[in-house]
Amino acid sequence: MMKIFFNTSIALVSLVILSGCGSNNSEETSNSNNTTTSQINNTYTQNAEAAVLYEQCQPCHGQNAERNALGHSSIIANFEKQDIINAINGYKNGTRDIHGFGSLMKGQVNELSEYQITILSDYIAQF
Repeated sequence: MMKIFFNTSIALVSLVILSGCGSNNSEETSNSNNTTTSQINNTYTQNAEAAVLYEQCQPCHGQNAERNALGHSSIIANFEKQDIINAINGYKNGTRDIHGFGSLMKGQVNELSEYQITILSDYIAQF
């Protein structure tokens, strides 16, 4: 009887612990433009995908986003995720031109999908 109770207790504890592993990390929040943006915490796989995307950014922004690009831009490691999303989308849409890098950055980010922008922004915000 004690062995059955012990095994059942272990199974219940394991179930409680594991039930959190598959939880959805997405939540809806509003940004300053009163639009809704999905806040996603990258999974391990998404971080791996974002790391590959970030390789294009490293020459100017540094390995950990610690450099000001070409000696002029802000250090993006200090940016919040939503600020990074807004900046990338601004460059992509042609509405952002900070330090004269608008056309250069548009060429860098123009082909990024919304999904890629989101995981890349989350990845950079972790620095």
